[in-house]
Amino acid sequence: MNDKLKLALIIGGIGLLLIGSSLLYHRLTNKPESTKKTESPSDQQSSDQEDSETVPYMNFTVYDKDKQPVKLSDYIGKPVVLNFWASWCGPCQSEMPDFEEIYNQYSDQINFLMVNLTDGDRETFETASAYIKKQQFHFPVFYDLDMTASSTYYVSSIPQTFFINADGQIVSYAKGAMTKNAIEEQIERIIND
Repeated sequence: MNDKLKLALIIGGIGLLLIGSSLLYHRLTNKPESTKKTESPSDQQSSDQEDSETVPYMNFTVYDKDKQPVKLSDYIGKPVVLNFWASWCGPCQSEMPDFEEIYNQYSDQINFLMVNLTDGDRETFETASAYIKKQQFHFPVFYDLDMTASSTYYVSSIPQTFFINADGQIVSYAKGAMTKNAIEEQIERIIND
């Protein structure tokens, strides 16, 4: 390969990187003006709580334990708790027993989607499944094998939890591990919304 072709490829690659970065920056910084940052009093130590009037949910496809595709839209019609996690994440591990207890209490009223960030490198289908089995969790686990769910929801750190009402509106979300009380407060909001 000659030097001119190498230089053209490098410049083209840098140009694409700059355009992609610019688009991502624009998309991430243009949130609705109605979104305001608040913290739940019962969860101030561990979670940044985001509240807004409501924002429509964004659909995605993940995979169930049999690696069959499942869409978020399949669960709208009932309130949804959407949690992003990984087995290597300490804060995720700390909140999962509370999610298990709350799932056992509310599973008839709410759909729970515990979405594992299955990147195939740091987290695999096998490691995530083994963790769930070892901990004896019964809530529904889904695998983001294509990493499309996490990119659709701009998940850059975990855990993150979204609370979606039966009409498909995101009522609130939390970054970081949540306490049991904070989870229950948000569940009451989406049940009564």
